[in-house]
Amino acid sequence: MEEFIIDSIKSAILTGWIFGIGAIGLSLIYKYLNFPDFTTIGSLIVGAICCIKFGQDSIVLGLLASVISGMILGIVTAIQINKIQVPPVIAGIITFTISQTIAYKLTMDEATVFFGGNREVLDLIISSDFTWWSVIVFSAITIFICTLIALFFKTKYGALTLAMIAEDHYIKYRHHRKESTKLILLSIGNSIIGLTGGFFAIQQNSANTSNFSDFLIIAISAYALTNFFISWINKKQVRDYLKKENIPSSSYIFKVMIFFLPWLKLADEKPLKIFTSLILTVCFSIGIYSIFMTANLYLSKYQDFKHFNFAIQGILLVIILLIPIIFEKFSFDNKL
Repeated sequence: MEEFIIDSIKSAILTGWIFGIGAIGLSLIYKYLNFPDFTTIGSLIVGAICCIKFGQDSIVLGLLASVISGMILGIVTAIQINKIQVPPVIAGIITFTISQTIAYKLTMDEATVFFGGNREVLDLIISSDFTWWSVIVFSAITIFICTLIALFFKTKYGALTLAMIAEDHYIKYRHHRKESTKLILLSIGNSIIGLTGGFFAIQQNSANTSNFSDFLIIAISAYALTNFFISWINKKQVRDYLKKENIPSSSYIFKVMIFFLPWLKLADEKPLKIFTSLILTVCFSIGIYSIFMTANLYLSKYQDFKHFNFAIQGILLVIILLIPIIFEKFSFDNKL
């Protein structure tokens, strides 16, 4: 039993990593456009199904289809917002409804579709079980995506994106490229989430039209904790305390935070900070999903657990989001 739990937690690390990549796309939309986009769930579902439908002969083609499907759904939402003046939340819900129709058309009204190819080929990208090869592959994929996004913010449209969160309301009012910036962010964010759906389908060897209920909980929690951590580590009291404790005998957690300290300046939206914050989002996603799965495995032995599964997940989410409040009360007279 214990060995089964350990293997399940290892598998949860990979799933949390996959959701962490999706959380990168969600973070782009939530942070810079400042509204919840329900298109993301549709992009995840359609991305997973497209990966299977178009990836039976070539997994590369399947993953490309996942990216393109997410991008198209993001563009559909952007057109509704920019051209028809539909409120962003309503536009996302409409696109999600459309995506459900597309998903059932692609699956021929089947709830689940499966890969029919050789599993060995799929394991070259991500294994259904925990392997160090999958860790290497996903480390490379994560660094590649985060690097591309960080470099995007050095371009013209990256600068326009940063203007979307400017504190000066005059800058926002005079923003001449709001529509194109929204289009780019929604398409990039949803294309990354579509790719996440493809990776999830590869890991699970199947795609379902409704098995992504955990994604939003994990992604939003990871995004919230990343923002809190950056705000917390930039408090003068925290920075002074960390610098004071920067001694050879300090704990590893101190050394890690001190290492990242210059990279996470609150008012600095340079590529290095953006890259680091996205990596942190992925790390938080892995940790949160692993906690969820560990709790599920230990509680599943109780007969009535399945009736309270979502309630327990909600309680765990509240506990995770209470972490910032706990840290706000942290006494700097003691070491972390």
